Amino acid sequence: MEDMTIKIACQGYTTVPLEELTDLQGNLKDLTEENYVKLRNSMTQYGFSFPVFMWIDTDGTKYIVDAHQRLRTLRKMQQEGWTIPPLPADIIHAENRKQAKAKLLLLNSKFGTITREGFDEFVSEVGFEVDDSIDEFLAIPEIELREPSDDKNTNDPTDLKEVTCPSCGHRFEI
Repeated sequence: MEDMTIKIACQGYTTVPLEELTDLQGNLKDLTEENYVKLRNSMTQYGFSFPVFMWIDTDGTKYIVDAHQRLRTLRKMQQEGWTIPPLPADIIHAENRKQAKAKLLLLNSKFGTITREGFDEFVSEVGFEVDDSIDEFLAIPEIELREPSDDKNTNDPTDLKEVTCPSCGHRFEI
């Protein structure tokens, strides 16, 4: 019988039961069914690997600043029969709800962009390959994680160009 308890794979300043956390972002972001499945599978494979960031208001309400999609996924998993232990959490200080929401937006701002070259350099450092063991868990829209498949329909093979990755030397056609 499968153990249906989420493994905790990180440590935070404190822990908090899932039921005590309140959403702060509302409908700011959507979680597609495809990304729910990726996130669910990543947590069953690797565990809950990053602490929740929470802000606690003057009434003691614990608001999620970061981890909305993971907690949305855990709540759905809990309905499916999974046991969710208390979650590692770090406290984010804010003067009020307005400042907490401002910090949530700052956290979700993307000042950097993942590039193909940067990604290749990052993964080549440890010989990491994006294959079925990790690809199914990732959602990085800036780049194509896998090389284009050989089954694409090209009428003219001269349209293909050979490219060499400057970081790892891998050669592929585009």
